[in-house]
Amino acid sequence: MSTATIAPLEVGVCSWSLRNSDWPSLKRLPETLQLRLLHLGLVEAVELAADKQAAWVQQARNSGLLFSAGMIGFPGENYHSLATIKATGGFVPDAEFETRLKRVVAAGRIARQLGISILTTHAGFLPPAAERANFLKMVKRLQRVTDALAESSVTLLFETGQEKPTDLAAFLAALGRANVGINFDPANLILYGAGEPAAAVEILGPWIRQMHAKDARRGAAASGDQWRGQECVLGEGDAQLPQVLAGLWRRGYRGPVIIEWEGGADQLASLRRGAEFLRGIIRNLPGAPREGAARPA
Repeated sequence: MSTATIAPLEVGVCSWSLRNSDWPSLKRLPETLQLRLLHLGLVEAVELAADKQAAWVQQARNSGLLFSAGMIGFPGENYHSLATIKATGGFVPDAEFETRLKRVVAAGRIARQLGISILTTHAGFLPPAAERANFLKMVKRLQRVTDALAESSVTLLFETGQEKPTDLAAFLAALGRANVGINFDPANLILYGAGEPAAAVEILGPWIRQMHAKDARRGAAASGDQWRGQECVLGEGDAQLPQVLAGLWRRGYRGPVIIEWEGGADQLASLRRGAEFLRGIIRNLPGAPREGAARPA
C-alpha cells in the first residue's frame, strides 16, 4: 500500500463502481482513470476463507493505491423499492442484527490490516426521535456496533439518504460516540426524497467525513414505495454538486470526493468525464487546490 497521503478534495472512485474490480485491474487505475484513490469494497474479502483473505489483503497492500475508507454491505438487503430496503436494510431487521454485527467487526479488522480507519455502511432507516421506543432501540444497537469497531480504532460512517437530515443529526447526537460520522451522498437525498443536498450540508456538516460524488434526477414518484428519482451521469442531475462542494469547502471539509456511478455504455469514459467535472468545480473554489485533486505521479 502506498505511504502517500490523500490530498484535500482528492477525487477517487468506489471500487464497486468498476466493472472489473479484481486487483490486476484496480492497480491500473492511475493509467485508466488517472486516479489513485479508492473507496474499497470489503464485501468480497469478509467472505473469503482465511488463507484467501490473507492473499487478498496482501494484493491490496501491494497495489500502490490509496484507500479513503472501506465499505461493507449485508446479504439479504433488497433495494427493489423503498419498502423493501426499509424492511431489509442495515441494522434494522431484528433477526439479522447479531450476524451483521459480526460481519461489520470482521470488515473493521480487515480495514485496519490495510491502514484504513474508516468503514462505511447503510445503517438502515433510522427512526426519528418522536418514535421513542424504536429510536432508543436503534441508538443502543448502533452503540454496540460503534463500540465494537472502536476496539479496532475504526470509525463508522452512515450513508445519507433514508432519513431527513435533521433526523439523522438528532440520531448521531443521541448516539454520543466519537467514532461515528457521515458518508455524505447528495444523490441519495434525491432518490429517497429526504431533502435538498446543499441544505443538508449545513445541517450535517459537523459529522461529514467523506463525500460520494453521485448524481440523480428527480422522478415522477412523489409518494408511495417507489424511488423518487434515478441515478445519472455526474452533472446531469439534481444533486447540486457545485453547491454541495462549495458548502463543504466553506465549512472546512478537506476530505476526499469519491465518485460512485455504475451506469453508462462506456463506463470508464463516464468516470473520466465525471472526474474532470468534479475537478472543474474544485478548481473554482476560493483557496482550493489549483488542480482540485492530486494526480498520480
